[in-house]
Amino acid sequence: MIIDALNGVSFTLQLTIQCPFLVFCRLAINGIFDAKSFGFMKFPYPLALLLSLALCGFNTALLSQVDAGEDVDFLCFEDSVQLQASPGFQSYQWTPTDFLSDPNIANPFAGPFPIGTPPQTYTMTAVDVDNVESTDEITVYISISVPTNAGFDTLICSGEPVVLGGSPVSPTGTTFTWSPNEDIDDVNASNPTVSPSVTTSYSVLSQNSLCTGADVVTVIVEEIPAINFDYQAVPTCTGLEIQFENMGASFLEYEWEFGDGTFSESYSPSHIYAYNTDYLVRLNGTSDLGCIYTSLGVIEVTDFTSYVDIITPNVITPNLDGKNDNLDINVSGRIGDCLQMQVFNRFGQVVFESSGNNTRWDGHTGAGELVSQGVYFYYVEFNGSSYKGSVQVLY
Repeated sequence: MIIDALNGVSFTLQLTIQCPFLVFCRLAINGIFDAKSFGFMKFPYPLALLLSLALCGFNTALLSQVDAGEDVDFLCFEDSVQLQASPGFQSYQWTPTDFLSDPNIANPFAGPFPIGTPPQTYTMTAVDVDNVESTDEITVYISISVPTNAGFDTLICSGEPVVLGGSPVSPTGTTFTWSPNEDIDDVNASNPTVSPSVTTSYSVLSQNSLCTGADVVTVIVEEIPAINFDYQAVPTCTGLEIQFENMGASFLEYEWEFGDGTFSESYSPSHIYAYNTDYLVRLNGTSDLGCIYTSLGVIEVTDFTSYVDIITPNVITPNLDGKNDNLDINVSGRIGDCLQMQVFNRFGQVVFESSGNNTRWDGHTGAGELVSQGVYFYYVEFNGSSYKGSVQVLY
């Protein structure tokens, strides 16, 4: 096919068809075929490029360059591999010819290679139907052992899953055996998942054809730090106040879950609990690695009255001699803030009353007068609870 272009330049596009589905394109400029014009990206004239794409398609322009195949990155000593050059050429020549079954075919076997053989680089020279040569190279790397990559040592939290092995662990066609077989999902996988609770070294044995390989990787489990807490309880009018003491490692970041829907990030917080309920307290500590450690404790908060300890005398002698001069209502914690007290005579008349922390009666009325001898009754009320009793006044 001859096409006249501008400026008196003629192009000849030669199509050669080989079955099945092989089409070779060559371009001649002014009747001269140029080997450099093979491959549509190398055509020197835009018009020739368009014609080649239109008549031959995108893939055919590459068929005039032989491809010797991918390098063989790994082959065991005493083993062989079949080379595979691209088809469609009139003749083939591999050089050097060492260890080749037939240097004049596209797909000879290379090997077996004796132990100690260095990497072998072979050059493929192919001639197409138009007697045009093209070349390519391939290198075969021979090894006494299988290249094996168990992966990098890894630091994890206890029980956290991690995938072992590199990418890839070994060349294609390799089988694997991992050990130990604890906390691992598949000892024969190339990249198994493990979840150890303690630091563990995993070894992998690889088998490929006539040789083996091995490697070791260590999964380092973060040491579990100390985490615990204690507390002191103080009853108050509004609830039981708990002062927590964090006894965990100082390098952790803490969060308290008080068990009543509230939280705190303080190191040793205090918290007030409602009476008559038990609470599950959770102290969570997070390490720099993101590992979370937990300590649990139950806070048993009983009835308000169980925290009140009232001790009263049976007789008082308010004669200012320093002995049994007063009726003292002693309560624990800070319950006195909500305490109310009344003292009655035997006729039911109020002779004294007080509120707050004033819980002492010295035998006088509210007006400051000393009461007469006899039996008096007292009534103490605090936070909805009450306590009553009697005391005898003597002189």
